[in-house]
Amino acid sequence: MLRGLTSCLLAIALAVGVEIVSTDVEAADAGPLVYPKRYPAAQSYGIPMYGDHNSAAHGSAFGGIFGRNRGELPPCHEPRVLKKIAEKWAWAEAHVLHTGQYVEHIDRVHQHAEEPGTPGFIDRRYCGATATLTDGRASEVVYLIETNQGFASHGFNVESCFPRYDPLRVHGQWCKSLRP
Repeated sequence: MLRGLTSCLLAIALAVGVEIVSTDVEAADAGPLVYPKRYPAAQSYGIPMYGDHNSAAHGSAFGGIFGRNRGELPPCHEPRVLKKIAEKWAWAEAHVLHTGQYVEHIDRVHQHAEEPGTPGFIDRRYCGATATLTDGRASEVVYLIETNQGFASHGFNVESCFPRYDPLRVHGQWCKSLRP
């Protein structure tokens, strides 16, 4: 029974990365069989541990265990941002609005404000533009770009609002929550 327990403890100790001092069964009565290594097993994979300020990977593992990964905050006129605005309008058109209009062109892009993510981790950029719809009418667009808000907190997210075409007031009256 003691041999089975000892071999079980040895297997667990090896799995978690501790140094084996003695494997003698009779030495079990004299004291503990295992002592922790100076450095945990995670250290061998280059993962800095809490308090390990001398690590070569200090501040860079997982986007910064000690530092922080601010993420990507594209400018207001970035084509990927404008594409997301048009895609969100197309979804809202198909499922909510049913006006038969789509975004044809977005111009007069400008930035209202930029908020660094202190003390939080989310940087925000408040923007505005004018969208031309397929019927030729121009409409104001208010949008917000946020870092680390994409799928699984990677990349950026764009929240947009057309004040004249927001019957459900999703972002408040006249898109107030997307304004600085």
